[in-house]
Amino acid sequence: MIAIIKPSGLSGSIQAPTSKSSMQRACAAALVAKNRSVIHHPGHSNDDKAALDIIKKLGAGITINPEEIIIDSMGVDPVTSVIHCGESGLSIRMFTPIAALSGSEITIDGEGSLLTRPMDFFDEILPQLGVAVESNKGKLPIRIKGPLQPKNIEIDGSLSSQFLTGLLMAFAAADAKGVSIKVNNLTSKPYVDLTLNVMKQFGLKLPENKEYQEFYFPRTTHTPQLTTHEYTVEGDWSGGAFLLAAGAIGGPITIRGLDS
Repeated sequence: MIAIIKPSGLSGSIQAPTSKSSMQRACAAALVAKNRSVIHHPGHSNDDKAALDIIKKLGAGITINPEEIIIDSMGVDPVTSVIHCGESGLSIRMFTPIAALSGSEITIDGEGSLLTRPMDFFDEILPQLGVAVESNKGKLPIRIKGPLQPKNIEIDGSLSSQFLTGLLMAFAAADAKGVSIKVNNLTSKPYVDLTLNVMKQFGLKLPENKEYQEFYFPRTTHTPQLTTHEYTVEGDWSGGAFLLAAGAIGGPITIRGLDS
């Protein structure tokens, strides 16, 4: 094939591709925050669709409009005994402790490369929180039965911050009081910042961040906000890099949605 490329200029305004990390966290927060949430500029990737399907199966009502998604939830209340995470590593790590808030038995599965990834941390940590766990020798599928009970725990943060994200949201949803999640060797601090920011915007109970080594939930009782939560999914910098390069070479263009 012969392709002919001629010099040209670029101009105008464009929305950056949405961040899957932001979108999936927003779905989880909307599920546990209760009441109505409106997510603006939602993502439509396979991972984002998997997250929406998960929260629907965990009890959320979803209305999809062109520029926003409306989520109505009264908390984790499964309508099925199986949730499927597709190939999303974030979804499996984040939603498993959230699904464990329910007292129902739930099987969590996935596909593709997710089936070969080790999930030993579920077997090690969740039983400490009162959750029965049965896995396929440390891999998917995983069967869990809660309800999760927040307690003092210690986890390894060198593998991923995604499991910590799920625990933070689950503890917040359970109104954890006077307990801590201690983290060793945390390597993904910006993603934890994103998690805490999403939790704040959805009105969830926030832990005290003690230099990313401990997240302490105070003894005070948290009262959920009885208002509609509004959240705009931020743009993805790695996807936006192509647009930035194009603007630098052939611009000027305006790229919207990136959080500096």
